[in-house]
Amino acid sequence: MSRMSNDEYQSTQKQIVRMANEIEQMDLSVFLDRIEVADTMGSILDPTLYMRAIDDMNRVKKLAKAFKNVQDVFKEIKSEVK
Repeated sequence: MSRMSNDEYQSTQKQIVRMANEIEQMDLSVFLDRIEVADTMGSILDPTLYMRAIDDMNRVKKLAKAFKNVQDVFKEIKSEVK
């Protein structure tokens, strides 16, 4: 196991909280709904563009889902603290 200095630990903790605050502000439910529509309609409306974009879109969707989980956990933690 690698060691982390106190300064590195505190810096990492602050970064995690800062990122969680940023993620909390995102409307990820609507974004995920929108990306589902793009996924459904893209192959119909522009199959060529869809084929070029689907891999990137799926990576973004995967990140957005992970961020949504972070958002939900952060909201849960904030409600426990209040």
